[in-house]
Amino acid sequence: MLRQSGNPFDYKSAPPEVLRAEATRLCAQLEELDQHLRTEAVNIEDAKEMFDHCYQPEALALTEEFLKYVPTGDPRIFVEHEIGNVRVFQSDDIMMMKEPLSAEHPLAQLSMMVEKLTALICYLPPAQ
Repeated sequence: MLRQSGNPFDYKSAPPEVLRAEATRLCAQLEELDQHLRTEAVNIEDAKEMFDHCYQPEALALTEEFLKYVPTGDPRIFVEHEIGNVRVFQSDDIMMMKEPLSAEHPLAQLSMMVEKLTALICYLPPAQ
């Protein structure tokens, strides 16, 4: 069932296998929210509430962690500067995850979030 609001999400020290599992779980929840909106089991106001307090913060936290695995020079990120192993970068993926849930096109937005998270999983080191 749909998840209720929880504590802020912190994946800063999470190993890749945890990030992969959490992103896979979140994608399933976003797909479930999409289905509930399609069948009108959840109205847009309730969906926005869940999105704002749970799904979006988690998607943003995961995206920020995944992007650390994206190599410099990859078009997914724009590196502003790099010193040793520390990079300051920007990414359209982060900007997209920060967008509030659209009342006009929530299904397209949820689908795009799942697509981006799924693509970012590919940057993680292989499971051991």
